Amino acid sequence: MPFAGELIKVQESEQQWEGAIERLLHNFGLSLLVPDHHYKTVAEWVDRTRLQGRLVYYRVRGQVSASNHEMRPDSLVYKLQIRPGTQFSEWLERETAHRFNLACCETVEQFRRENRAITKNGQIKSGDNRHEKDDRHSIDDRSRFILGWDNNRKIKILEQQAVGLEKSIALNRLLILLKLRRSK
Repeated sequence: MPFAGELIKVQESEQQWEGAIERLLHNFGLSLLVPDHHYKTVAEWVDRTRLQGRLVYYRVRGQVSASNHEMRPDSLVYKLQIRPGTQFSEWLERETAHRFNLACCETVEQFRRENRAITKNGQIKSGDNRHEKDDRHSIDDRSRFILGWDNNRKIKILEQQAVGLEKSIALNRLLILLKLRRSK
């Protein structure tokens, strides 16, 4: 049972949009995909288990109805690649078309004109009134990226961050020891 983000990636030719797309698809990408034949077992286990966290999962049935969504020519969906050959590919194609058919706007002027839109800087528009931009983390912070079927780049970044933290802890310990010695 994969997470949705393991089966979706940003196309190589669309890397300038990667940060914005990662932000938009983050929660969806962390959703577990449960094949119909495992649904009963998963639902029972989740219900009886205190997860101590949040879990979103989707029951993915074998038959997928065709999508009747008219895709925008500048849709974010065209910037995605769904991993082919999995039992979830068709479901993900339909679901991403339904959820993420947003205009990818090169300018703020275009963004203001569109009903559902996104900018490269991660501003999202859902209808005429709701706008969102979450800058709690840098848009290019690859340590937070979750999309793609290869996470070697993320692992390398996290390892580098761990080394940096270890050095910082060692330095802080040394400074504390020096302060203690001076105070004696």
